[in-house]
Amino acid sequence: MTERTDPAATTDPDLRPIVVGVDGSEESRRALAWALDAARRRGVAVRAVHTWHYPTWLLGGGTDAAPGAPEEMEAAARGALDRALADADTTGVEVDAIVVQADPAVVLVDEAAGAAMVVIGRRGMGGVRRLLLGSVSSVVLHDAPCPVVVLPPEVQP
Repeated sequence: MTERTDPAATTDPDLRPIVVGVDGSEESRRALAWALDAARRRGVAVRAVHTWHYPTWLLGGGTDAAPGAPEEMEAAARGALDRALADADTTGVEVDAIVVQADPAVVLVDEAAGAAMVVIGRRGMGGVRRLLLGSVSSVVLHDAPCPVVVLPPEVQP
């Protein structure tokens, strides 16, 4: 694990890292590629953030077996982020891979403190829903203390 410095300690906004949410989806892989390209051009680091949630509600209802121990779920989350980073072109960019058990919107907003920007992908929805943002996008747009880039889904012909 790399030692992280306090991003707020970086007073020059041009040197602050770019935060990107990575959940393993195609949209988040596009956001990661966009963030890495932007970071490479600016000469800054990227904080790739992947969150996971342990479904504690599955433990209720009279069952003794969990769907997987929290350690296994965290390892799976780490593996998903590692695969996304392995598939991406990280050449010339310092990447801090962060895996956290928490709500993705809350973590991205927290990580945005002291960041140059937050980059997230938006999943495509059909019809009228296409005009709406998802809950993570909406929270990050409203609460992040820095600029937010929301990449729309690729338009299909």
